Amino acid sequence: MNRREIREFVRRLLNEADASDSYWTDDQLNSYIQAAYDQIVLEGELMQCTSETNSLAGAADYQMPADVFLIQRVWYEGKPLAKTSPQELDELDPEWLTRSVDPGQLPTHWIPRGHLFRIYPIPTQSGQKIVLWGIQSPRPLQADTDRPEIQEAYHVGIAYLAAYLAASADYTNDLLQRAAERFATIYRGHVQKAWMFTLRKERSGWRLKDIREKSPRLWQALQ
Repeated sequence: MNRREIREFVRRLLNEADASDSYWTDDQLNSYIQAAYDQIVLEGELMQCTSETNSLAGAADYQMPADVFLIQRVWYEGKPLAKTSPQELDELDPEWLTRSVDPGQLPTHWIPRGHLFRIYPIPTQSGQKIVLWGIQSPRPLQADTDRPEIQEAYHVGIAYLAAYLAASADYTNDLLQRAAERFATIYRGHVQKAWMFTLRKERSGWRLKDIREKSPRLWQALQ
């Protein structure tokens, strides 16, 4: 479905088919549709990507690429770095904020920091390759003819989640709140079926253990 078709579906769910006499404008629903699209991509890890950058001597923090939603793994000169946190590094190395890598060695850890990520210890050479693996940010649906870049099986889920977001936003309307609960239940069931369909179609060789290790967000959602 394209954005117009998804929006029309959302309007039918909300019993607001006539856009000229509606509680929600098209722009409002488009915003909810985009938010639902982003959430499904993130939770389902549906659009994975890689990105590369180079180290700078003395630089610990690096900008996350604009087209990356979430970093999941980092390699430095082909070596996988362990994900860590400031709290863990406090115990490992009290001087981690200023610690530089020893001569002849490579960094060992990375830390997510919002739109940045940090390398520890701090690199002392420029030009060393850093490879990121993560979830790609979906391109915004800017025109009514634009289609989500994910499998068609998820498009109905986008509509139900968008309907939930629209209905749940009005905390003063009990009827809308009850409708939002129903949309949320249907959304979860539909998306779980779509995820399982995707697994059968694209990851038929995976065992349950593989799902848990390779796609933890999906594993959690299926519980």
